[in-house]
Amino acid sequence: MGVLDAERAAAVVEHRKHMRRALTPYAAKLLARKFSKTADPNAAADAMIANGWQGFEPEWMRGAERSGREHSPQVKKSVRDVAAERLQALQGSNGHVVEHG
Repeated sequence: MGVLDAERAAAVVEHRKHMRRALTPYAAKLLARKFSKTADPNAAADAMIANGWQGFEPEWMRGAERSGREHSPQVKKSVRDVAAERLQALQGSNGHVVEHG
């Protein structure tokens, strides 16, 4: 692609294949153009992959840059991970669920 390093470019192509949304050469060129409009195109590609996005818009990274966060937005957690964290938070030091309310 020229905009991304070789590892990221291959990862983006593989990510799209996994989604069953293969990139045509022209679509890859358009996507690379969008990545190039960010401060860190490789971080933008990482965010696309980490968040399971099919595509990418530069504005999605600008909000993170303005707020001082890392370039990649927060990765969404699975329902299973959220449930496990919630259960752990509800458990007392003895391993039993603490009654709230």
